[in-house]
Amino acid sequence: MIESSSPLTNLGDEAILSSNVQIFKNSLSDCKIIVLSPLPEETGKAHNVFSKPNFMALVGKWSKIRGRLKVIWLGLRLLWNAKRLKNGKRLKLLNRNEAEFLRAFLDCDVFFIVGGSNFNDISPWGGLFSRGIQITLAKILGKPVFLGAQTVGPLRKKWTKMFTRIILEKPDLITLRDSNSYFLLRKIGVKNPRIKVVSDDAFDIKPIDQEKAIELLLKEKIDIRKLNEIGIITVGFNARPWWKRRVRAWKRKRSEKIKNVLLKIVDFFMRDKRFYLVFVPTSYREYSRGFDDAEGARELIQRLKLSEDKVKVLENKYNWQEIRAILGLFDLVLAVSYHSAVFAMSMGTPTIGLYQDEYYRMKLQGLFKMMNVEEFAIDITKTTIKEIVPKINQLLECRDEMREELSRETNQIKSNTCFAAKQLIHYLNTKTPVS
Repeated sequence: MIESSSPLTNLGDEAILSSNVQIFKNSLSDCKIIVLSPLPEETGKAHNVFSKPNFMALVGKWSKIRGRLKVIWLGLRLLWNAKRLKNGKRLKLLNRNEAEFLRAFLDCDVFFIVGGSNFNDISPWGGLFSRGIQITLAKILGKPVFLGAQTVGPLRKKWTKMFTRIILEKPDLITLRDSNSYFLLRKIGVKNPRIKVVSDDAFDIKPIDQEKAIELLLKEKIDIRKLNEIGIITVGFNARPWWKRRVRAWKRKRSEKIKNVLLKIVDFFMRDKRFYLVFVPTSYREYSRGFDDAEGARELIQRLKLSEDKVKVLENKYNWQEIRAILGLFDLVLAVSYHSAVFAMSMGTPTIGLYQDEYYRMKLQGLFKMMNVEEFAIDITKTTIKEIVPKINQLLECRDEMREELSRETNQIKSNTCFAAKQLIHYLNTKTPVS
């Protein structure tokens, strides 16, 4: 049974789930895959799996105070009933959906939480606490627990550090997608010996054929072959609109700083005749209140009053395989979101990562360090366009060498992709505990 962050709005989460599901299907022909999802019907169709509501789907509508109380109350009822279920007693105080959710833990052979950022204090109730409850449920019912390619942190509150330390001693295997997370776990006192740093599971995604990707861009009225022939440098830009988040007054200045730096980056490309800029969304606000990258890109374009002769927003919606291939066509990519950087660098495209807080510093800095290009992960809140432009020119001057280096690094780390899923399969086949 798989717990997924998949909201069907973020291509990174979908790529992670897809890569792991495909490995299970290829290796375990008689395996029944159940995915716990916030949108079970849509997830089932998108990934061709059987899907049920996850913990937060059972919680339902959220509000700051009432939502937390609902999470705690549901968690306590599930834990109490898990012990009753283990002892063969009748379930109490659970509705039908909650009872089915709990029985799914009893019926499964193993519980697997796919990669992502599930353990932090940015959204502790919907992420850290709910995952902790599920890990505990699985352990009460005697099930092995595997965690795939996680980022852990930031953890700045005493209770989140303590809760994480207790919960992450339980899994049979934890894989992390950056060394920052590993050092943080050791710092807060997690002694679990079964922890390994691996590459993000999205590195395992197979892109569509390059010719098909070129055709997709042609439908968007972007002739990338012609642009290359006349010497135009094509730049892919993922500009996640962080400035649209509802924040307290004291954080608004930082949000405006992010937006202003992005505006100056776009303005730089537009003033230079060498460049053609394409905004590439990797998040869509279709099923929930997610970020809409296309909406943010259009806002930047309108603010600068740009014409479409040198800039384009991809208007159609693409899946993770298509976006990865599209990002591989550009000469340079600027990535604000984590998985746009993963998709681009895994295709060998020279990339600059722009992070805006501690959460994204851990993710992007960890990724760029793994790819041996850490100097190109930049804190957007502490930089200026004058500091970013030399990085852009540096990558462009050596882009052929950089492509080779990124391709070489990708090939080296791909052996660790979906490591937790592979170990889980080994366990199911041999019933041998992870050493």
